[in-house]
Amino acid sequence: MRYMCLVGAVLAGGAVSAQPYSQSMAECGALASISADWVMNPDVQAVFALMEERFVSAAHLQAEREAIVDPGAMITAQFAAKKAEWASRGRWVVMSQDYEDWIDYCRSFARAHGIDLGT
Repeated sequence: MRYMCLVGAVLAGGAVSAQPYSQSMAECGALASISADWVMNPDVQAVFALMEERFVSAAHLQAEREAIVDPGAMITAQFAAKKAEWASRGRWVVMSQDYEDWIDYCRSFARAHGIDLGT
């Protein structure tokens, strides 16, 4: 029965494809970047800066594996768009559950894909 429901959902166009891993990596890098901009403690800034660097580097390598036509441009655009999106929420977003969920997701994503965040 489950199989039939799954087949029905796919045939009806109900299946949604996830974004490429490289885009998720760029998004996590952007979140780390805006977080570094918002904190005052230099030690915490350094942690977020390293997180940004590692995610962006991994995003470039992953985009090449995904055969993205212009991986540099795609990563740069994704990073800028997501950083702007987070910035538009204001710095108090760091107190929200959404922000905490995203930080947790990025850490989990890093572990699952072998990205050493240095933390």
